Amino acid sequence: MRLFSSGRYASVTATLALITAMGGTSYAAVTIANNSVGTPQLQANAVTSGKVKNGTLLKKDFKAGQLPAGAKGATGAPGATGASGAAGAAGAVGPIGPSNAITKNSVDFFNWTTTYTTLFSATLPTGTWAVTATGLANNNGGTVASTSCRLLIGGVAVSEIAGMTLGASSTGGERAAVALTGAGTVAAGGLAEFQCLSDLAGNLVRPTITAIPMVMPKFTEIP
Repeated sequence: MRLFSSGRYASVTATLALITAMGGTSYAAVTIANNSVGTPQLQANAVTSGKVKNGTLLKKDFKAGQLPAGAKGATGAPGATGASGAAGAAGAVGPIGPSNAITKNSVDFFNWTTTYTTLFSATLPTGTWAVTATGLANNNGGTVASTSCRLLIGGVAVSEIAGMTLGASSTGGERAAVALTGAGTVAAGGLAEFQCLSDLAGNLVRPTITAIPMVMPKFTEIP
């Protein structure tokens, strides 16, 4: 059986080409422009591990908190000491603290003799003290008297007024103010002593002893 009874070869070829074009598979070439594929064009879960080159992702590519923290590193060496800061402003003056000075006085009369005798004294704790002793030397004799007074701290004389001239009793010049000042160190229970003597009878009136502890200052070197 012949499909074509007659005709030219060219006609047959053209007919077969038309049939093939109408019923056969067709292909289309598609060109994608650079930088035209973005987030909207990617489907969910489209990028998988197999499509990512190993070692190409950085820490910044991951959302905060997604990467586990690494192990704590070793403690680093201490840094160099920084420069000294500027001096701060002076603070306000604080309140006056309690005083540990010692004062002892009397309104009595203490009779002296012709040799040094302790007429008045104060007990001091262990330490170094600045002491002042005051009073009135009073001559009871009928003539001019030569009178001396001294201050002892811990048994050591630290101040003395020798040979004071006191007028005869009831003449207006029979009394003279006495003020002695000195410093010394005592052991526990040491004394500050007010002593006087005279060649005539008389006494020490209204004596007072004041002792102030002496503290050596502490010096701090300023860099």
